[in-house]
Amino acid sequence: MSRVIGKIIFLTVELVVLFLLNVLMVFFFHHIRCCIFCDEHDERFTEENLVTHYWTDCPVLTNCRLCNIVSNKSKLKVADITDCLVN
Repeated sequence: MSRVIGKIIFLTVELVVLFLLNVLMVFFFHHIRCCIFCDEHDERFTEENLVTHYWTDCPVLTNCRLCNIVSNKSKLKVADITDCLVN
C-alpha cells in the first residue's frame, strides 16, 4: 500500500513540476519562443504547437509506453518502467 502511495506522490510531484514549467513557459512565451527542455528556438512556436513539440518532437522528452506520462529521457530508467502505475 505504501509503495503505491509513494508512486502516486512521485507522479504527482512530477506533474506539478511540468505544470509549473508550463506556467513559466506561458509567462515568458512572447520573449522566448524556445523549448525549455531541448532549447530548440523557432519563431513559429505558439503555445499549442510547443505543447505538441513536447509530446511528439522534443528529443529530451518521451512518453511512457504504459501510462503515456511525459518524462525526461535522462531520468527514465528501467526501474521507472517496471514501477509504472499501469503495472
